[in-house]
Amino acid sequence: MQSGAGSILAIVPTYNEPDELRRVVESLRNQEVDGLHILVINAGMPLPSDVSALVETVAVDDQDYWTHCIAKGFEVATDRQHEFIYLTNADTYALPGTLTALREHAQTHPKTVSCAPAYIETEQGVSLLYSHQDPMGFLLYGRLIRPWAGVGDAPSEPFPIVLTGGQGVLFPSSVARDFKVDAVNFPHYASDHDLWLQLREAGWRLDLLPKTGVVNTRTLSAHHAKSMGERLRRLWWRMTSDKTPESLRIMWRLRRKHLALPLAIVSTLVSFGLRWTVGLPKILRRT
Repeated sequence: MQSGAGSILAIVPTYNEPDELRRVVESLRNQEVDGLHILVINAGMPLPSDVSALVETVAVDDQDYWTHCIAKGFEVATDRQHEFIYLTNADTYALPGTLTALREHAQTHPKTVSCAPAYIETEQGVSLLYSHQDPMGFLLYGRLIRPWAGVGDAPSEPFPIVLTGGQGVLFPSSVARDFKVDAVNFPHYASDHDLWLQLREAGWRLDLLPKTGVVNTRTLSAHHAKSMGERLRRLWWRMTSDKTPESLRIMWRLRRKHLALPLAIVSTLVSFGLRWTVGLPKILRRT
C-alpha cells in the first residue's frame, strides 16, 4: 500500500451493489494516478472475489448508512499516511483524468476541497446532474445547479462554490482528523452538507473543477405505492424519518447546528415549506 506525499485514499461505501462497485473500482484504477489506495466500506454481503482482490475492505453492520460508512473510512484514514482522501459512491464512476486534476488543485490550494460536477447516464448519453448546490443564503437549501448540459460544454476555469454532494470530492487527509461526519444527527442524508459547512466555518473553501466529473450510473427508482393508504404512510415517513432528505427532522438538525436562533427556525420552516410545495411533484414521483 503506497502512502505519503500525493497519495490518495479513495473511500467507497457500498451495500449489495457488486456490478456498480466493479465499475467504480475500474474507473479509479484507470485514473493513471500514482499512490492510489481504494478502501471499500461494505455494509452488505461479502464482495465478489474479483472485486475484493483489487481493494481493501472494511465490513460494517448492515444497519450502517452512508454517514456511518464514511465515519469508518475517516477512522481508518487517521491511522494512515495518505495525503488526500477522495470520496465517491459505488454507483458513481470517475471520468478520465478526474483524480489527477482534483489532486493538482488541492496541492496548490491549501484548505480547499476539490469538487467534481456530477453527471448521470441517460438513454441520450451522459448529461449534467448538477455542477454544485446553491444554499439559497440562510436557507441552506441545496438547490441543484445545472449551468451546462454535457461534459463537452463545461467551462475551463475552476470557481468557488458553497455546497456539493458527497461524491467526487478530494481533500487533505487532515480533514479526517480535525472534522467529523455526524452519523448521530445525519445517518444518511445531509451529513455531506454538514461537513462542508463545518469546513467553511473553519476557513476552508470548496472549488469546483468543471473539466472533471463523476457519472451516476443508477437513477432513483420509484416503487409506487399500491394504495392511497400506503402512499400516505410513505409520505409521512419521508416527512419525519431521519433517513430522508426532505424530513423535517433532518432539516431542523442541519439548521440548528449551523444557524443561530431564531434564524434556524425561520430557515427550517421556509425550507420545509419549499420542499413540500415546489418540490412535492418530485417527492410524489419517488413515492
